[in-house]
Amino acid sequence: MKKLLALTTALLTLMSAAPAYTAAAEQGECAYPESFVSKLQFAKLADYALCPQKDERAYADSTVLYVIAPDANGDAQLTRTDCGNQIDDIEYDAEGNLYIGLAGGETIAYPSLAPAEFEFEESDEAVADGYELKLSVGKGYLYAIDEDNMPVTIFEEGASRLKMYDGKAYVMHGGEVYMLDGVTPVVQPAEYTDFSATHNIFTGDAAQKLAGDYTVKTVAFSADSIAGGDVYATEIDLSAVGEKFTALGTIKITDVRSALAIAETGNATIIVMKGSDGLNRAYLTLTASLEQTDYSPPSADMEGALAREDTHLYSRPYMCGATQIAEIKAGTKMTVEGKFALSWSDDVFYRVTYEADGATVTGYAAAGMLTPYTFSAEKEEGQTTGTDNFEYGDDTLTVVIVLLIVLLVLIAIGYVAFYLTRKDKPRARRKGGDDGLYS
Repeated sequence: MKKLLALTTALLTLMSAAPAYTAAAEQGECAYPESFVSKLQFAKLADYALCPQKDERAYADSTVLYVIAPDANGDAQLTRTDCGNQIDDIEYDAEGNLYIGLAGGETIAYPSLAPAEFEFEESDEAVADGYELKLSVGKGYLYAIDEDNMPVTIFEEGASRLKMYDGKAYVMHGGEVYMLDGVTPVVQPAEYTDFSATHNIFTGDAAQKLAGDYTVKTVAFSADSIAGGDVYATEIDLSAVGEKFTALGTIKITDVRSALAIAETGNATIIVMKGSDGLNRAYLTLTASLEQTDYSPPSADMEGALAREDTHLYSRPYMCGATQIAEIKAGTKMTVEGKFALSWSDDVFYRVTYEADGATVTGYAAAGMLTPYTFSAEKEEGQTTGTDNFEYGDDTLTVVIVLLIVLLVLIAIGYVAFYLTRKDKPRARRKGGDDGLYS
């Protein structure tokens, strides 16, 4: 019966543990996006407009106006504006101002959407790259006349909105905008930078990695990766690590930056580097965009440390909930194993070891929470005076024994003296008596 009970208990234990294991096994692996480029999908593209001097593009889709313009980092940012009415025409003027023609004849300016005056023009002819282009507006037949005065068909039907920008011809066909390279149409996708995917990145084994063993690893964004394409880093909240990373914002890396790598998971590395505010922050980026750099730790300036107040110990030299591994009580004595500091960072840590609840704990503590402590007095235990059988250790017992011996000797001497004195006194009295009797 006892065996059956034990077996049942074991099975229940395994069954209760199974869901947690299964959930961990099924949790998605971290996959940082290799590209943040997205393409607009139109329901019914009505018109387009380009502004080469601002590298800006606009698209009209039903009542919605999409404007794609570069930000300070050169990323194409998308702005969506619902104009509340069907859009028939859009165009930029020579100064780069955008105007919107609504159904019913009203014209408004972007971005204020205030009424404005602008004359929209539609052309069915253009000259580009040595070709004379002609568009049959009704059918949408687009063709070119070459230098031999021979027609060359580009689109048999469905073409519209023939326009010229910077000496190149553009045309709309099948919901796409094309640039004509001679008589060859080249699609110009309505692409923009989209960081929404950063909110759906699984953490994989990041929690375990961040709390596990660590060897200091410094890195830098490689010049080749920056020159070869767009490199990004997403700031993440590491106060806790759930199923997915909490993305706080994504930045474009345009120069070689130094960082501290604190964990690798999937195709990404969690790094620590300075944010725009000058404070160290955690970021997620593609491991392939990084290269390892040399790290030379500074010499430790103390052998021991004392916790000035209650604080925490971290698995890595970066303070956050995900790297916190223990609590340190004020007054805790610690052995300092090394010092951590970087030229680009103001944060300084010490790698320390101490005993807590019978276990040895090792990790990183912030320098500001520690004060130097020397173990020299404790290390003097075991030194000798020159005799093999005497040690300077805990002398309390030795002192007590010596005092007891001295006390016993004194008592013995006192007793002997007292005894001898008592023995001589009666003899003196008898002698004195005899003198009185026989005198």
